[in-house]
Amino acid sequence: MRFTPAQAHHVLQQLLNDGTVSHEEIRHILDTQREIERLESRLRVLRGQRSAGRGAPRTKVASNGGHRRISSNGRASYRVQGRYIGYLRQIPKRERARFQRIAKGEGRERAIHLMRQRLGK
Repeated sequence: MRFTPAQAHHVLQQLLNDGTVSHEEIRHILDTQREIERLESRLRVLRGQRSAGRGAPRTKVASNGGHRRISSNGRASYRVQGRYIGYLRQIPKRERARFQRIAKGEGRERAIHLMRQRLGK
């Protein structure tokens, strides 16, 4: 339902006269409307800033779904690191520093070997 400004004024005046609506309710509705407009304006600004950055050249995504290819050496390193962390978590916290020093100085494989012995595996 659409009203002209004069019709809206008349209806509002009648509601006020009948006591159906108070001045405080009208003020609250208008304040809420101003707040919504302010937030929408801010969103437009933020969206504009975000879309402005979209003009930057994009890097080409690999055809393998965006995942980076890992060499066999890299994959083996991840595997050893996973085993090292898995065993290290089983070691009591007060003993972990010893195995961390060994991993740093002699290598993770040596630390894994010693942790397995310590855990009896």
